[in-house]
Amino acid sequence: MPLANRPDDRATPVAQAPAPAPARLLLSPAEAEERLGISHWKMYDLLNSGEIQSLKMGSSRKIPVAVLEAYIAGKLAETAAAEQQPVA
Repeated sequence: MPLANRPDDRATPVAQAPAPAPARLLLSPAEAEERLGISHWKMYDLLNSGEIQSLKMGSSRKIPVAVLEAYIAGKLAETAAAEQQPVA
């Protein structure tokens, strides 16, 4: 069989899945609760105390993902500092 008429022996390329949507920057309190694995009441305690900041957008409240990441980093730093202190 001439080379020009031979079927291609290579695997047929598989269609690629579409690229994932960009991650959202703002979450609802319910989405933030789910991400942190905490209860609805705990989330609102953190919001009301100011430990987690939020934005009001119209009638809804949104929590920036960066705020959640900073909250987690702060809690990790507190835990590490507490573990470093000698027990009296």
